[in-house]
Amino acid sequence: LQLAPTLQRLFGVSWTGSAYYRTDWGATEESRGLLEGDLFPSIPDVGKLVFSAKACSLRGVPPGERCFGVTENSRHQSISMAMAGESSAAPTGEDYDVCVATKAFGEGRILYLGDVNAEEETAQLAHAFCAASARVPFERLTPEELGRVSAARERGNEAFKAGILQDALSNYDE
Repeated sequence: LQLAPTLQRLFGVSWTGSAYYRTDWGATEESRGLLEGDLFPSIPDVGKLVFSAKACSLRGVPPGERCFGVTENSRHQSISMAMAGESSAAPTGEDYDVCVATKAFGEGRILYLGDVNAEEETAQLAHAFCAASARVPFERLTPEELGRVSAARERGNEAFKAGILQDALSNYDE
């Protein structure tokens, strides 16, 4: 929930933090083609995937950026919501809770995974996204080339953590 303003500032997303609860999340109708095409091509039938996760959800996600959100069958699975008398987590309008979102940025994409417990399905989504996003066929690199790429990535990661985005981008582009 706290990450949304940073994502807005860095990547120009319209996303806002919404809620924190466990439910079943499903692929959104409008994203099935994107999910099965560019984002997660290594996961069979990813457009039909439904999984349970406790997540920090987003709202304000445009339809083309939604990957997994609440469905008509979503029910709250958190005890706090049950105690409050909330059972349905189903969408109540056009803008509904989303736990996985993506946005094209530059020559690539960013991916938001709101799962707080690293559920197996979320880990598979993260792995598939990274594998599909790889621009460099690492198996073709010599050990020296792989060492230079790994060092540049580490420098980029450190610059990103320090908030020095221009240095991070320079290292990632090496």
